[in-house]
Amino acid sequence: MRVKEAPSVTLQKGKAIISIPANIHVLSYHPKGTPEALFELNAVLTLNAQLAPSATKLHLSLSLERLSAKLVSSFSHAFDVTRLEEWLSDVVRVAYVPKLNVDLDVGIPLPKVLNVNFANAALEIIENAVVLTVAS
Repeated sequence: MRVKEAPSVTLQKGKAIISIPANIHVLSYHPKGTPEALFELNAVLTLNAQLAPSATKLHLSLSLERLSAKLVSSFSHAFDVTRLEEWLSDVVRVAYVPKLNVDLDVGIPLPKVLNVNFANAALEIIENAVVLTVAS
């Protein structure tokens, strides 16, 4: 699986959604070790982002909402990709999303303004924005 372009982030009331366009190449390896292309898919991974503030960072944790795919090419013949989407979703949930979450574990730095500690801030997602409210 290869990411085709930069992910897009959509912030809607109460939800943060990340879409990742990807290209999936499925290969078969012969006993001699040479790969043979079986088929290629264009896919979009739609992930839900859970956001949590700490004292100085905004932390993200992703979960796969859905994977949608279209057949680009096939070694043998065209087939219905929808039968593969559930299996591919399971593979992405087990093999890809945990690695994304490890990479995202560093968090997004929050601004250092007047030594505000965001650890107990209330978080709200509104249209195109994340709002952190710190009680005084």
